[in-house]
Amino acid sequence: MNLPAGDPWQAFAADLAGSAILTDFDGTLAEIVVDPADAEPLPGAVETLEALTHRAHTVAVVSGRPLAFLTAHFGDDVTLSGLYGLETRRDGVVTRPPEAERWRSVITDTVERARAELPDDVLVEAKGLAVTLHYRNVPQRRAVIESWAEGWSGRTGLHRADARCSVELNPPVDVDKGTVVAGLAATPGVRHALYMGDDRADVAAFHALARLEVNGIHTHTVAVRGDETPDEVTAAADRVVEGPHEAVALLRALLPEA
Repeated sequence: MNLPAGDPWQAFAADLAGSAILTDFDGTLAEIVVDPADAEPLPGAVETLEALTHRAHTVAVVSGRPLAFLTAHFGDDVTLSGLYGLETRRDGVVTRPPEAERWRSVITDTVERARAELPDDVLVEAKGLAVTLHYRNVPQRRAVIESWAEGWSGRTGLHRADARCSVELNPPVDVDKGTVVAGLAATPGVRHALYMGDDRADVAAFHALARLEVNGIHTHTVAVRGDETPDEVTAAADRVVEGPHEAVALLRALLPEA
């Protein structure tokens, strides 16, 4: 990808050693699929991030995916934040907030109850410390899923969040993509920070980076637009690209040999 003169991306390419390169996974590095288990990084996505780890200050994938899924695709040099910050692998060390671990049995019960009480064609994705109820392949079930999740959230205290064609139930812990991205970017040696994402949860990351501008960190946010990307995502970003292929090409443009 050839960048025009003055493109903000050039500032990152010129100072990778002082840059935090942060990105979502689904819809950003991978195409959206009906069954989450079928998702794969686009060709070149993993290789590009791995190459950037040898030049950039920090390279991280920040996702709603469980850490086990992410570690199957990315090597130890890439920092991984799964379940919106409930699970992190950095420098090979895995951490989880103790306050989230206390909710594991509630999440297990939630998975069992959802599978028993929701229609059989609803995909209930167990994530260990979270559960996602998918209706992409059965949009007619959206109302019943949302109603069930709202009621279960009220009974258990789990946090309910609407995502793209799904509803998520998570421990009520004060972490999200915004807190994760702020923590990764506001570290000594980071002079530039960028984040790429495509869904509502990514807006918190965009706003977190914008707040870091007052601390002298140059930031840039990229919305990766797909068929289901909410308008609020593109409105909150500095830049919009069309789909994961353009997102990966933009990341590749940071490398000198690109």
